[in-house]
Amino acid sequence: MTKNLPLKAIGFGVIALLIVVLGAFISFQALNVTSEKELVVGEFVGGLTTMSIMRAQSLWEKYNVKVTVKSFTTPNALATALMNGEVDVTTGTPETYAKLNSNGTINFYIIGVEYTLLQQIVVKNDSGITSIQDLAGKKIGVLKASGTYALFQSFMDQIYGISDVETNFFSEVVNGFPGALIDSLARGDIDAAILWEPDISKAKAQYSSFKTLVTFEDLYRQASNTTDTAPMVLWFASKKAVETKSSLIKKFLDSQKEAVEIIRNQAESAKQAFLADTNLGLTNESVEILYSAVKGKFMEYTLTASVKDSIRAVWKVFYNGGQSFYLTEDPSKLPDTVFWSP
Repeated sequence: MTKNLPLKAIGFGVIALLIVVLGAFISFQALNVTSEKELVVGEFVGGLTTMSIMRAQSLWEKYNVKVTVKSFTTPNALATALMNGEVDVTTGTPETYAKLNSNGTINFYIIGVEYTLLQQIVVKNDSGITSIQDLAGKKIGVLKASGTYALFQSFMDQIYGISDVETNFFSEVVNGFPGALIDSLARGDIDAAILWEPDISKAKAQYSSFKTLVTFEDLYRQASNTTDTAPMVLWFASKKAVETKSSLIKKFLDSQKEAVEIIRNQAESAKQAFLADTNLGLTNESVEILYSAVKGKFMEYTLTASVKDSIRAVWKVFYNGGQSFYLTEDPSKLPDTVFWSP
């Protein structure tokens, strides 16, 4: 037999339910407010950025911006995190940005520049290899799932007319992460390795028998027929972050600008910051090599007209080098609205 509840009990029940719903709503709103006061920044573990300086010098605190850092082990994972809304801001290469916006809809913005081309092809001193042409029929190591490898293929196509290096030039292209490739080169399992910083400096500190065969900066100048350099790493932000956290992004970029000034003008502070960053895995010897190599490569975030032109030039070289499998449209034609400045 079912008994009817008294009206007073029903009333108390409704009030209790309303309190629970209201509490949940307030909690949800509080979470939203908290998230809008926080900038989530993606970081590639082992990748070189000014974030080492920002952390060591407490620049986020100085500029009053709350930053949460999320770490990722591959550049592709970093890009995916930006696409999924897991992070607000991150670094990436120019061609990665073009790929993110290849569908014609601008969901991400370029908000700044970090540094210029730092990649190199490294060989052993006693290898007898003195030019790119000497690598014909040799084994080279590289992380294949990277814009660096695709950019290298563009260079080979435009400079040497070789459209398929894996079939028409090298005997084998060995896929691997930089640390493994460095050891493979030292053992003689491969004849050359395509590396970037800080791995180049770590390799040269560990193995005095290593030398630079050619830099990507040199290859870029040959491919583009220019004396200019080009950006390698940019800062990206999601459209949502730009719309809801523009003031936080501005403060973060201001901290980046000061970090660049420290790198340029305070050598010991910069070296100690890089050395203290355990993600980089540097030693006293390798940090000296690194600082000498990158001191003049870091750039303030400001997107001047010349910086925008240089980014478009990289896109053009990349696309013209037969990398249509990576980019289906010419990214140099992306509208100027892809660039965002605070």
